[in-house]
Amino acid sequence: MAHITKEFHSIEKKVVLPFFFPWLILYSVCYKYKDNKIVKLIPNTLSVLRMLIAPLSAYVLYGQLVTPSLIYSLLWLWFFGFLAYGDRIDGMIARNCDAESEFGKMIDAGSDKTFFVLHMIPVFFVYKIFIPDFYYGILLSAFSTLVIFEIILVALALQGWHLKRTGHKIVLGANNFGKYKFTLEIATFVISIVVLFSNKIYGLEIHSSVFYLIFILLSICIIFASLSIYGHLRRNISAVKE
Repeated sequence: MAHITKEFHSIEKKVVLPFFFPWLILYSVCYKYKDNKIVKLIPNTLSVLRMLIAPLSAYVLYGQLVTPSLIYSLLWLWFFGFLAYGDRIDGMIARNCDAESEFGKMIDAGSDKTFFVLHMIPVFFVYKIFIPDFYYGILLSAFSTLVIFEIILVALALQGWHLKRTGHKIVLGANNFGKYKFTLEIATFVISIVVLFSNKIYGLEIHSSVFYLIFILLSICIIFASLSIYGHLRRNISAVKE
């Protein structure tokens, strides 16, 4: 097991893996049998499952936000973290078990976008109920802009996939700006959920500075999305010219 855990950062070993131990077991089994054909299918399967489970998870989240229960909310948070951390694990399996594919790179990025957007929608439904219109307006504007940019990124990814299939030399997958964006999106979502649970379960009044913080985080996500779009555009245009 030591040669397996060395793949993880120290903070993951101490904080994350104890809560999401099944992912470590899956990675260990895949690494042990990495030459097996079934293992090659696991990363893409996990990405598809995350896309399929995301609507159900978002629906359960909405129920918890409307009629909150501390125990069920904590269970849902664990479930969300479990699914989100699965993105890290399927990437490790793909890289270290020789299971990477061009299709997998595209669908993994798509599952990330689906996961974030679908879980933020119920957050904004509940925000509408209890936060002032001004703060709701600026947050909704930022989120809507980010969703539009995500759709553009999906379109560029599909274009890159088409170019690859038609014989053009192109490297698919998320660029660094896209990875930074997704990390920040998850952080933004977690803060938003903590804010809502604090208000709905404990009745705590939320200071306006928190809404400005969420707006700033969404704005930074938009900046990263813009840079990611620029990178994908350059990549696709270069592939067409070659």
